[in-house]
Order: sequence, then structure tokens, then C-alpha cells
Amino acid sequence: MRPSLDKALVKTASKNLENWPRNRGKMGEIWRRTGENWMKNGRKRNENRSKNRAARPRVAAGEPDGSP
Repeated sequence: MRPSLDKALVKTASKNLENWPRNRGKMGEIWRRTGENWMKNGRKRNENRSKNRAARPRVAAGEPDGSP
């Protein structure tokens, strides 16, 4: 490899090692928030499904449902 490329790779690797603990902490926080949002959205989705099911009229098999 060319010396300049070697130098750039070493610099990048050392920066990655230097910043790793900080970045790891940030990623943990992002994953935690993402999980909380997914759980909140899942609860909302389930509540909406329940409301929609309750609002929908039940039609027995073989009876016309009034739709065209």
C-alpha cells in the first residue's frame, strides 16, 4: 500500500478506538429510545384495532351486510 493510505488507515483506526466508548454509549441510548417508541406505537396500534373492531357491526354468515 502507499504510505499516505497507510497513514490514513492508521489515523482512522485510532480515532475509532478513541471514540468507541462514547459512540457505544450513544448507540445504547438510541436503541433504548427506539425500543420505547416501538412499544408505545405497538400499544397505540393495538388500541386502535380494538376500537375499530368494536365499531364494526357484526354480520352473521349468509346475511346481507348492506354493502353494494
